[in-house]
Amino acid sequence: MPFKKHSRQYDIVVYGATGYTGLITAEYIANHFPTDTKWAVAGRSAQKLEDVVKTCKGLNPDRKPPQVEVCSLNDADLAVLAKKTFVLIATVGPYARYGEYAFKACAEAGTHYFDCTGEAIWHGAMIKKYSEAAKASGACTIHALGIFYASKRFPSRAMPNK
Repeated sequence: MPFKKHSRQYDIVVYGATGYTGLITAEYIANHFPTDTKWAVAGRSAQKLEDVVKTCKGLNPDRKPPQVEVCSLNDADLAVLAKKTFVLIATVGPYARYGEYAFKACAEAGTHYFDCTGEAIWHGAMIKKYSEAAKASGACTIHALGIFYASKRFPSRAMPNK
């Protein structure tokens, strides 16, 4: 299904794409989303993000590769990033420590927000703090999307037994 028409630079940004869950998410997009999806991978390290782009190109050389967005973990950088995309998938955790920047930016910018955390207390705090901003901007915020699903879907990426 195509994305809703919008005027933003990207349909989707995977924030935290160099981490475990972010890379799985980027790989899934590279393999399964429409080839004309406008997307980016975002994080702090340009070199690590370029490695993610190479991985995605290797998985599906026929699709448009993701762009790279270098973005620090702060209000200003995430506000800029959120305004560039229709959907932001946040994979930077622990969310109680690092997640508020992206959540706030999306709620204020009208950007749809998804994460994969199971930190229920944090979910409640974010909803209480930013629900009015999200309602006003039209942002949908969805927590705990696909939590603990990756090891079944991508057995090669499953966490090793300790």
